[in-house]
Amino acid sequence: MDALYNLEANDMHPELDREVLCQFFAGLPEGICREIHAYLHEPKFSHRLADLHSAWHRIQHEYEGRFDPSAHLRSCEENLGRDWHYGQPLIANAVSRQDLATAEHFVELTLSSLLRGSREAPWQPEQSLLPKSQYYRAEEEDQAILKLLDQWKDIAAKRGKPERVANLRFQRVVLQSPEDWAAVLAASEEYQSQPVDPAVAAQLFAEWRQRIAIACTQQESESKPATDTWVHRLIDVQRNPSSNQNAFIEYAEIWLECCQKHAAFFEKNWRSLALLTRNLPLYRETQARCPTFHSHVLVEALHVSADLEKSIRQALALLGNRATRVQVQPVWEQHLHTLVPSPGGNGASYQGSALWMKALSEVNPTDYGVLLSRWKTAFGRRRNLWREMASMRCPGL
Repeated sequence: MDALYNLEANDMHPELDREVLCQFFAGLPEGICREIHAYLHEPKFSHRLADLHSAWHRIQHEYEGRFDPSAHLRSCEENLGRDWHYGQPLIANAVSRQDLATAEHFVELTLSSLLRGSREAPWQPEQSLLPKSQYYRAEEEDQAILKLLDQWKDIAAKRGKPERVANLRFQRVVLQSPEDWAAVLAASEEYQSQPVDPAVAAQLFAEWRQRIAIACTQQESESKPATDTWVHRLIDVQRNPSSNQNAFIEYAEIWLECCQKHAAFFEKNWRSLALLTRNLPLYRETQARCPTFHSHVLVEALHVSADLEKSIRQALALLGNRATRVQVQPVWEQHLHTLVPSPGGNGASYQGSALWMKALSEVNPTDYGVLLSRWKTAFGRRRNLWREMASMRCPGL
């Protein structure tokens, strides 16, 4: 053991595989494990045992669980704020003792640690939706959050807290299927039928709807994202088609009119317009007629998940024949030319400019011709530009 310890401490050697080391010590005969457990209390191991990432900490923690349960639980509680994995033994112990209040407390702390939140003010399901992570979250952590919500729900049910049970059930659906509008709306309807505070239910639903709108309209960079967009109105259609279809159509018509009349408004919202355009029921005809416009402008404008795109299409389909009143093509015909990047700063690469010009030729041949004439005057000697445009069969070269 000392040889392994010295080898790990020597910076000239590569780090030992912690998983292999832990498995090796865990598999030793019980008598030897007890001797090692006692030996790890020597002062020279203290700094290693304090390091949660050290193999020696993990080995000692494993041994404590087997030979000193009280010390094991103390260690879990001391380190829970730094690593959420320490929460499960605490929860399991409290449940086994039927101390449900303590079990619920440890669920809160474990979830807070996993979410990198505050131990002093852990997240509460009645206050807000689960916060979205600013970092990549491993699948193990996603599954752990779902498990913790289930544990919390079961504990709350045993403690006679129906409102908290309802909140946690809704939170779980939003976490697991946030972009499946039908699933979230069904969960919201069930949630509101339970004995819950209507204000809390409305707040959580509004927060979910706002998250979806931000994903569909690229409002992340704005300090105060809009709280009334075509996405908000379309979710209302999915929620109650009979009473909200006309409201969506009227809003969409006004929004599209603003896009058409004001170039600055169009340039701010064109990606969101692209998302709406490519999911309209009757858009397949335009897709066939303007393939480059579809593939290079509409599809590339704003990437969202397949689930979210499916939800948008399903909600738009509920409009039936009313969807024909959502006239997006005039807006693209009016302003697409403003998005075409000039080849002036592209160096030797002109593919992007050529693709946009090809798309423009499909949507508005007149504006394409005007811009092509300007380019011939300004960039007539750029052979690579014209070669690229010719390869894409841009007309009028």
